Amino acid sequence: MLCPFSNARPHVAAILRFALYCRRLRPGRCNSTSIGEIMKMTSKLIALSAAVLAGCGGGGSADGGAAQTSPQFIVWAGSSAGSHVIDGPGHVFAFYADTGCLYNYQTGQENSAFCLLPSSNVVAYGAFRGQVANVLASNGTCEAAIIDSLTGNFSDIELDTYGREVVVTTQLHPALCAP
Repeated sequence: MLCPFSNARPHVAAILRFALYCRRLRPGRCNSTSIGEIMKMTSKLIALSAAVLAGCGGGGSADGGAAQTSPQFIVWAGSSAGSHVIDGPGHVFAFYADTGCLYNYQTGQENSAFCLLPSSNVVAYGAFRGQVANVLASNGTCEAAIIDSLTGNFSDIELDTYGREVVVTTQLHPALCAP
Protein backbone atom coordinates (compact mmCIF):
# COMPACT_ATOMS: atom_id res chain seq x y z
CA MET A 1 0.00 0.00 0.00
CA LEU A 2 1.35 3.42 -0.91
CA CYS A 3 1.42 5.85 1.96
CA PRO A 4 -0.36 9.12 1.12
CA PHE A 5 2.37 11.07 2.91
CA SER A 6 5.34 9.39 1.20
CA ASN A 7 6.10 12.49 -0.87
CA ALA A 8 6.86 14.72 2.15
CA ARG A 9 10.64 14.59 1.59
CA PRO A 10 10.66 16.94 -1.46
CA HIS A 11 8.61 19.48 0.49
CA VAL A 12 11.12 19.47 3.35
CA ALA A 13 13.94 19.90 0.85
CA ALA A 14 12.08 22.80 -0.78
CA ILE A 15 11.66 24.55 2.59
CA LEU A 16 15.36 24.12 3.34
CA ARG A 17 16.33 25.40 -0.13
CA PHE A 18 14.11 28.45 0.41
CA ALA A 19 15.73 29.12 3.78
CA LEU A 20 19.21 28.96 2.20
CA TYR A 21 18.08 31.11 -0.72
CA CYS A 22 16.58 33.61 1.66
CA ARG A 23 19.69 33.77 3.80
CA ARG A 24 22.14 34.08 0.87
CA LEU A 25 20.32 36.14 -1.73
CA ARG A 26 17.71 38.17 0.13
CA PRO A 27 19.39 39.18 3.42
CA GLY A 28 17.48 42.47 3.70
CA ARG A 29 14.08 40.82 3.24
CA CYS A 30 14.71 37.66 5.23
CA ASN A 31 15.62 38.45 8.79
CA SER A 32 16.72 35.96 11.41
CA THR A 33 13.16 35.74 12.74
CA SER A 34 11.76 34.55 9.39
CA ILE A 35 14.66 32.10 8.95
CA GLY A 36 14.06 30.84 12.48
CA GLU A 37 10.36 30.36 11.76
CA ILE A 38 11.18 28.46 8.56
CA MET A 39 13.57 26.19 10.44
CA LYS A 40 10.94 25.58 13.17
CA MET A 41 8.37 24.67 10.51
CA THR A 42 10.89 22.36 8.86
CA SER A 43 11.71 20.53 12.10
CA LYS A 44 7.98 20.14 12.86
CA LEU A 45 7.37 18.84 9.32
CA ILE A 46 10.23 16.35 9.65
CA ALA A 47 8.90 15.10 12.99
CA LEU A 48 5.35 14.87 11.62
CA SER A 49 6.58 13.07 8.48
CA ALA A 50 8.49 10.55 10.57
CA ALA A 51 5.44 9.85 12.74
CA VAL A 52 3.13 9.53 9.75
CA LEU A 53 5.54 7.30 7.84
CA ALA A 54 5.88 5.05 10.87
CA GLY A 55 2.09 4.74 10.86
CA CYS A 56 2.18 3.97 7.13
CA GLY A 57 4.53 1.06 7.57
CA GLY A 58 7.77 2.91 6.81
CA GLY A 59 9.73 0.30 8.71
CA GLY A 60 8.34 -2.70 6.87
CA SER A 61 5.40 -4.90 7.83
CA ALA A 62 4.57 -8.41 8.91
CA ASP A 63 2.73 -9.10 5.65
CA GLY A 64 5.96 -9.03 3.66
CA GLY A 65 5.80 -5.37 2.59
CA ALA A 66 9.21 -3.88 1.97
CA ALA A 67 10.46 -0.73 3.65
CA GLN A 68 10.51 2.30 1.41
CA THR A 69 13.93 3.07 0.00
CA SER A 70 15.29 6.22 -1.53
CA PRO A 71 14.86 6.44 -5.30
CA GLN A 72 17.44 4.73 -7.44
CA PHE A 73 18.78 6.79 -10.33
CA ILE A 74 20.77 5.70 -13.37
CA VAL A 75 24.50 6.17 -12.84
CA TRP A 76 26.09 7.32 -16.09
CA ALA A 77 29.26 5.46 -17.04
CA GLY A 78 32.19 7.80 -17.59
CA SER A 79 30.51 10.73 -15.82
CA SER A 80 32.20 12.24 -12.78
CA ALA A 81 28.77 13.35 -11.52
CA GLY A 82 27.38 9.83 -11.03
CA SER A 83 23.62 9.98 -11.49
CA HIS A 84 23.43 13.75 -12.06
CA VAL A 85 22.70 15.00 -15.57
CA ILE A 86 23.00 18.70 -16.46
CA ASP A 87 21.52 20.93 -19.12
CA GLY A 88 23.28 23.87 -20.81
CA PRO A 89 22.89 26.36 -17.92
CA GLY A 90 23.89 23.67 -15.39
CA HIS A 91 20.50 22.75 -13.91
CA VAL A 92 20.72 19.30 -12.33
CA PHE A 93 18.48 16.34 -13.18
CA ALA A 94 18.52 12.56 -12.84
CA PHE A 95 16.69 9.67 -14.47
CA TYR A 96 14.96 6.98 -12.39
CA ALA A 97 16.45 3.52 -12.90
CA ASP A 98 13.03 1.82 -12.92
CA THR A 99 10.99 4.14 -15.16
CA GLY A 100 13.74 6.00 -17.02
CA CYS A 101 11.85 9.25 -16.36
CA LEU A 102 13.30 12.62 -15.42
CA TYR A 103 13.69 13.81 -11.83
CA ASN A 104 14.07 17.59 -11.62
CA TYR A 105 16.15 18.71 -8.63
CA GLN A 106 14.73 22.25 -8.99
CA THR A 107 11.16 21.09 -8.39
CA GLY A 108 11.78 17.86 -6.49
CA GLN A 109 9.34 16.15 -8.87
CA GLU A 110 9.37 13.37 -11.44
CA ASN A 111 8.15 14.12 -14.97
CA SER A 112 6.65 10.86 -16.22
CA ALA A 113 6.35 12.30 -19.76
CA PHE A 114 10.09 13.14 -20.01
CA CYS A 115 11.74 9.73 -20.27
CA LEU A 116 14.53 7.72 -21.80
CA LEU A 117 13.53 5.35 -24.55
CA PRO A 118 13.95 1.72 -23.40
CA SER A 119 17.55 0.49 -23.21
CA SER A 120 19.02 3.70 -24.63
CA ASN A 121 20.35 7.13 -23.78
CA VAL A 122 17.75 8.78 -26.05
CA VAL A 123 15.35 11.18 -24.30
CA ALA A 124 11.79 11.81 -25.52
CA TYR A 125 9.55 14.63 -24.29
CA GLY A 126 6.73 15.52 -26.65
CA ALA A 127 8.35 16.48 -29.96
CA PHE A 128 11.79 16.90 -28.34
CA ARG A 129 14.39 14.21 -28.91
CA GLY A 130 17.69 14.41 -27.14
CA GLN A 131 20.38 12.20 -25.78
CA VAL A 132 22.35 11.90 -22.61
CA ALA A 133 26.03 12.19 -23.48
CA ASN A 134 29.21 12.82 -21.52
CA VAL A 135 30.54 16.31 -22.17
CA LEU A 136 33.75 18.01 -21.11
CA ALA A 137 33.08 20.19 -18.08
CA SER A 138 34.96 23.41 -17.32
CA ASN A 139 36.95 21.62 -14.59
CA GLY A 140 38.26 19.06 -17.12
CA THR A 141 36.04 16.16 -16.03
CA CYS A 142 33.29 14.49 -18.00
CA GLU A 143 29.65 15.03 -16.95
CA ALA A 144 26.44 13.58 -18.34
CA ALA A 145 24.39 16.24 -20.14
CA ILE A 146 21.16 16.46 -22.14
CA ILE A 147 22.01 17.27 -25.76
CA ASP A 148 19.58 18.09 -28.59
CA SER A 149 19.70 15.19 -31.10
CA LEU A 150 19.12 17.39 -34.15
CA THR A 151 21.75 20.07 -33.52
CA GLY A 152 24.15 18.46 -31.05
CA ASN A 153 23.79 21.60 -28.90
CA PHE A 154 23.05 21.76 -25.21
CA SER A 155 19.40 21.69 -24.22
CA ASP A 156 18.08 24.16 -21.65
CA ILE A 157 15.27 22.82 -19.47
CA GLU A 158 13.29 25.61 -17.85
CA LEU A 159 9.95 25.79 -16.06
CA ASP A 160 6.91 27.55 -17.49
CA THR A 161 4.45 29.51 -15.35
CA TYR A 162 2.64 26.25 -14.50
CA GLY A 163 5.82 24.51 -13.29
CA ARG A 164 6.14 22.25 -16.35
CA GLU A 165 9.46 21.56 -18.03
CA VAL A 166 10.02 23.36 -21.32
CA VAL A 167 13.00 22.40 -23.49
CA VAL A 168 14.87 24.98 -25.53
CA THR A 169 17.91 24.26 -27.68
CA THR A 170 20.81 26.60 -26.90
CA GLN A 171 23.50 27.88 -29.25
CA LEU A 172 26.16 26.19 -27.10
CA HIS A 173 27.82 23.17 -28.68
CA PRO A 174 29.55 20.99 -26.06
CA ALA A 175 32.81 19.14 -26.44
CA LEU A 176 31.97 15.45 -26.12
CA CYS A 177 34.18 13.19 -24.04
CA ALA A 178 35.78 10.22 -25.73
CA PRO A 179 33.72 7.04 -25.14
